[in-house]
Order: sequence, then C-alpha cells, then structure tokens
Amino acid sequence: MGFAERDALHYQLYNLEPLIKLAVIIQRATGKDYYHYVGTNKASIAHCVEWTVPFITGELQHAEYVHSKVPFDRQRAAIKESAYKIGADFNPQAGLYMLTLAEYFQPSLHKVILTLQPEIHRGIAFIQVLNKVRRNVHT
Repeated sequence: MGFAERDALHYQLYNLEPLIKLAVIIQRATGKDYYHYVGTNKASIAHCVEWTVPFITGELQHAEYVHSKVPFDRQRAAIKESAYKIGADFNPQAGLYMLTLAEYFQPSLHKVILTLQPEIHRGIAFIQVLNKVRRNVHT
C-alpha cells in the first residue's frame, strides 16, 4: 500500500527504508544503480525520496491518516495508539533515518540531515561514515 491508500508519510518512509538498503546492497555487489532507476511508470526510489524532503524539512506540512482508505488505521487511532492519531502533524524527525540511508546515493542530503539534527546521534553518524566509505570504495 502506498501513500494514496494510507495518507501517511510515516508509511512512505517505512516503505523506502528497505528499498534504499536493498539498492545499496545491489549497487555494491553488482554496480547496478536501482536507486536512480526509473520504471515504466516514471517512478524511482530517488524521486520518492525527493518527494518527501519538503515534508521532512518542514517546508510542507502533512496531517497524517486524514484520508486513509484503510480501516486498520482508524482502528489503531480508535484505541489511542500514539503513532496513529488521525490528523496529527507529520514529525519531520521521523525522516532522519531514511535520509541518512539515501545519503549513500545523494551526498547532498547531508545538508538536510544537519538541519534536522545539528548534533547527530551516534547511530546516524555511523551510517554517514559508512556511506562515505562505501562510496569511496566504488569510485
């Protein structure tokens, strides 16, 4: 299910994270770049990441789950699960991990990451170091 069904950036990020990880693995193993690969529907992982950036930077806001077509989302909201409050503002910090993964392919995302987290968490900083090392090994 995509953004159109769930109306939640939370799920957009959740879906992108494993795709980016897989794209890194494939690129490192074969040299093929599936992150930038554009399918017949004109979609790519890179385009999806770029689409999220204005929401992560706060340039755009999004009220989560308002137009969700999935009953499960309303059920979770009804039992007061904190992460499933219909209409809650998307938390830009939620995009930090996904952007850090995507930085492997798009080093320019580093500037966006710094605006979100001036004092980088150790785990995020470690991924950034790995990204740089991995890029340098293949260049």
